[in-house]
Amino acid sequence: MKKLLLTLAAVASFTFAQAEVTLKVIDATDIKGTEIAEKPGEGSSNGEARHVQPLESLKLGDYSFSFTSGTNKTNAPAYYWSMTGKEDIRTIRLYGGNTMTISAPAGTTMKQIEFKGSNGNASANPTATNGTLVVSGKTAMTWTGEASEFTITYDKTFRITEMTVYVNGDNPEEPEVPEVEKVANIAAFVAKCTASNCPTLTIDAPVTVTYQNGRYLYIKDDSGVMAVYGDLTTKYANGDVIPAGITGEAQNYSNGVFQMSTPKADTFKEGTQGAAVEPMEISVGAITANLVSTYVVLRDVTVTAAEKENNYTVSDEEGDEALLFNQFANATYYDVVDVATGENLDVYAIVTVYKGNPQLYPVKVSATSGIAGVEADANAPVEYYNLQGVRVAEPANGLYIRRQGNTATKVLVK
Repeated sequence: MKKLLLTLAAVASFTFAQAEVTLKVIDATDIKGTEIAEKPGEGSSNGEARHVQPLESLKLGDYSFSFTSGTNKTNAPAYYWSMTGKEDIRTIRLYGGNTMTISAPAGTTMKQIEFKGSNGNASANPTATNGTLVVSGKTAMTWTGEASEFTITYDKTFRITEMTVYVNGDNPEEPEVPEVEKVANIAAFVAKCTASNCPTLTIDAPVTVTYQNGRYLYIKDDSGVMAVYGDLTTKYANGDVIPAGITGEAQNYSNGVFQMSTPKADTFKEGTQGAAVEPMEISVGAITANLVSTYVVLRDVTVTAAEKENNYTVSDEEGDEALLFNQFANATYYDVVDVATGENLDVYAIVTVYKGNPQLYPVKVSATSGIAGVEADANAPVEYYNLQGVRVAEPANGLYIRRQGNTATKVLVK
């Protein structure tokens, strides 16, 4: 009897020990895929470390891992060694669209896996065929569920160096969901955008849609306008009001192009139909980078095709010119916008910036219908702005943007 009790105690001790297993990528075995030798650095090149890409499968202890490129046609999963002479750190590298399937040894049920690594994205939204995933920063991610096998689909890059697996009867604590800072409106969101920091923020108020096409969504509220760039499952029309709670990274994408990047799709709820958003009526000379993400219309202008495909020049009788680039010309990704050329055209567009200079993305180009809204604007107060977009109470001699109601023109004050 004593011998039997001792045996049972040993089994219990073994089971407890196996409740938490640490798997280190450096210990990988049976690595299958296409191996690429190290390329030493030359000149300004840092070289390239030895790696296996595409990575098909490997083993970590008794756990099996298999990989696919998924929807990513450019970057396949990979297993990387360090460059010769550097600290031996090995990583499993996953890219947006890639998948990784984890299979536990026979008789083992995984309850939670804590992933440690690098080069992640705090706004990533990976999915699993079983359980839930919580991204808690650029270096950590936690899966919680109950499975002997499951698959993760990544939407952003992540490099894995180590995993802690909780199995069988162990009941690990639920991972702490990182708290996302809330801001009051678009202006407060834009104020958080910097070139070096991309915090994830929630706009705690409704916003109104001006335009959506493919990955591009343009929104406004009483405080300002902004672009949202990323994959969304919800489709919107001009005037739709999106409920409070949209979440994504605050980013200064390019010299003042403030936008929400990598939006959390599940925070973009169905919109309710509101009043249509009318474009700001503007002269060609009044277009500045300070109007980025503003929905505008330029009336009775001339559109001329440039030599480079999808590039155009918009000009008016004052001799002012603006660049127009048809971002929405590829039917694979967008609802194609046809850009007519010629005279007496109305150009509906979104103001954007390219290399610090303003340009237009077309929404619609049609034969001119005359100037709308003149009567309504006639009684509106007049405001003046300098060419940097700063409001001027009493303009002195020089060029200014004169705005009255929904109409803006460039004027010379003498």
